[in-house]
Amino acid sequence: MPWPGTTVTINHAVAGQCVLDVAISVQPGASIVVPNGKTFRAAANITLPAITNQ
Repeated sequence: MPWPGTTVTINHAVAGQCVLDVAISVQPGASIVVPNGKTFRAAANITLPAITNQ
């Protein structure tokens, strides 16, 4: 569970693809980054905080 202020970078080395197979809940203030050229595929639930304009 990414906590506020943390960043999870999806940068899998094998074939440039990462498959999420467990549920994850991203807390407000945390972020998930997928670098260019990488593939992120979700095979489980992802709960994200609401996106708001600040």
